[in-house]
Amino acid sequence: MVGKRKNPKEEKGTPNIISLNSKKSTFLYCTKASEDIGGLELQGGNNMTWKGNTSLTWDVDISSKGKFELYLIANVRKEGIGKILSFKTNTKVYNFELEQISGPYRGGRNFERVKLSSEIELNKGMQKLTLQTEGVTTEDILLDFRSVELLPTTAKKQVDKEYQRAVASRASVGWLKEAGYGLMFHWTSESVQPDGSIKKVTPKELKNSVESLP
Repeated sequence: MVGKRKNPKEEKGTPNIISLNSKKSTFLYCTKASEDIGGLELQGGNNMTWKGNTSLTWDVDISSKGKFELYLIANVRKEGIGKILSFKTNTKVYNFELEQISGPYRGGRNFERVKLSSEIELNKGMQKLTLQTEGVTTEDILLDFRSVELLPTTAKKQVDKEYQRAVASRASVGWLKEAGYGLMFHWTSESVQPDGSIKKVTPKELKNSVESLP
């Protein structure tokens, strides 16, 4: 996608409005943006390659004023290291320098959840939130972008508690490591919905999958 493009829903007179959740994370997926400008190209798995001077804008409905942690879910390529990524609200601009992503794979496969800020403030009401790169002199792919995450600071303790509970409930796999075995999980675009959200497996689907095992 090159140039300025609006979401198809917006063209029909029904803007794609995202309601910000005050109790858990809200994800601004690339496929949910109401407008994009610049070099973006949709890839399998619902992420976009991000080239040069580019921006994505979301229409967000904020029910009450609050503070949020800001995360980037993306793979930063070597061409993007050191480039400035801006997150713009109706009242303020937050600038961040892109850093290298760790991982064993090449070609945009090392997606990570990168913390950009411990606290940004968003006022109540409708806002246009924009993620943007400016002043880039090349058309190289800077990153493979999936989404921005906004985590309410008031919900952080509960989210951390749930995370610790999930970790504690995991079975020990130390024996697997000591035995020299390994596991591979094949994550494909079929695991992701067209709107960018993660597909949830129903109890029936899980039962059928388990029963089909030899």
